[in-house]
Amino acid sequence: MLPRFCFVLAVCLAGIAVVSSARFGHDSAKVGRASARVGRATVDYRYGVMFDAGSSGTRVYVYRWDQNNLPTKTADMTEMTITGTNRVRPGISSYVTDPPSVKTDLVRLLNSAATVVPQELQGLTPVYLKATAGMRLLEPNDVDAIFDQINQLFEDSSQNPFKFERGWAKVISGEEEGVFGWITVNFLRGVFDSNSDQETVGALDLGGASTQITFVPEGQIFANLFPLSISASRYDLYTNSYLKFGQDQFRLQLYGLLYDQAADKNAYIDNPCDLVGYNTTEDLGENRTAKIQGTANNQQCGVLVRQLLALDDTCYTEPCAIAGVYQPPVEGTVFYGTSALYYTSSAIGAIPEDGGYTSIGNIQERTDIFCRRAYADVLSEFGDFGDNYCMGGHYITALLGDGYKIDTSADDKVFITGEINGVGTGWTLG
Repeated sequence: MLPRFCFVLAVCLAGIAVVSSARFGHDSAKVGRASARVGRATVDYRYGVMFDAGSSGTRVYVYRWDQNNLPTKTADMTEMTITGTNRVRPGISSYVTDPPSVKTDLVRLLNSAATVVPQELQGLTPVYLKATAGMRLLEPNDVDAIFDQINQLFEDSSQNPFKFERGWAKVISGEEEGVFGWITVNFLRGVFDSNSDQETVGALDLGGASTQITFVPEGQIFANLFPLSISASRYDLYTNSYLKFGQDQFRLQLYGLLYDQAADKNAYIDNPCDLVGYNTTEDLGENRTAKIQGTANNQQCGVLVRQLLALDDTCYTEPCAIAGVYQPPVEGTVFYGTSALYYTSSAIGAIPEDGGYTSIGNIQERTDIFCRRAYADVLSEFGDFGDNYCMGGHYITALLGDGYKIDTSADDKVFITGEINGVGTGWTLG
């Protein structure tokens, strides 16, 4: 694997220049003070618009920075507060059978972004759309058909007031997604500040279709090396993305395993990872339709989840994580967990609502307790999202402990949060 270098390149791919930004808190005030003499390209602030096109939905972010300063800390950048629609569902990959319909939702997000960018700066403001694992699951021709429609929309000045060029809407690799997430959490912690003496932390991201792990190992890296240069410092990152190991795709894998093992494929199939009272019918593809009912058996669920992680696969370059994939040891690394790691851990009570340190053992204990709850009660408290938390808790503990080999008893190795200093921890900032 060829090393990927140059932070400038990474910035261009991400769309928002972490090395050229300013004033970061969560603040939409005083946007009118951004003065502009557009003809002479003299402005106080610059803006950037980023669409995060995930597997389950698309979210828009608007960032603002002082064009005269290089941002190395959270005070140097502002994530603007969007009061209108900032997220739409489903994800753009869902439009595979009707690509033109993808435009409708994206127009709503463009309109929302335009409300927080001064009109006189909109023509100077770049807009990017980066799609993640949901689109990486599609056939190339289907990806092209959807992006043809997205490019048409963003090139239409009557619909899009922002600056756009071909190539600014694309699918990013799993490695890029992991590295951008690592940049985000370390930037928000102030690691890249020239006056900082903080050590870097690793980044764990769990989405709907994929999961990523990225960190700076203590020793040599024999595969999945991503060298990165930021503010005159070099970071040799290990990063790996596991496609189909996101929370939603892992659920489908589990249902497929149960279906294949079932003696009567037309009857309801017991799933020990779903709550008692939960039942669903799921199209698994290849003419397979599974009828699932929850039995909430914690021990049986743990066995199934670990089976799907393929922990016994041949490891050609040791040590390995899941499915025989090489991963350097994680000893000494503190990890920040984001996305579904936060939503699930918070819902089951393994961390405070505003995030915090937890042990993998604590997540397991809280999962076991949560899975004993009545489905009706969970549905009342969390809505449809509650369907994910029993299975999700078991998956997280197995992934982090058995897969990534993080010490299950340590209560200072995993910090799970949805934001840092009031700013979201998604990969888009990176």
